[in-house]
Amino acid sequence: MKVFEEKLGQAMAKLAVLENARARKNWGNACKGDKPKFDKSLRPLKPTARMVDKLLKNGLNCEEIADVLDKHPDAVRDIKVRYELPRVEKK
Repeated sequence: MKVFEEKLGQAMAKLAVLENARARKNWGNACKGDKPKFDKSLRPLKPTARMVDKLLKNGLNCEEIADVLDKHPDAVRDIKVRYELPRVEKK
C-alpha cells in the first residue's frame, strides 16, 4: 500500500508542475506582476478599423480619414494605435 501511495504522490507532483506552468502561461506570474503578452496583430479588424487601414495604406493622414469617416481625428488615432495600423500583409 505504501508503494502505491508513493507513486500516487509522485504522479500528483508532476501533474501539479504541469498545471502551474499552464496557469502561469494563461494568467501570468502574479508574484512578479507579469501578464501574458497579447499580440495585437492577431486582433481581428472591425469594419471601421479595416477602412482606416486601407486609407492609411493609400497615404491619407488621420485628419483626412476623420473627414471621410465623419469621426473625430482622435478617434481615428485611437483606432490606429489599438489595432497597430497600417498592418503589413503577411504571406
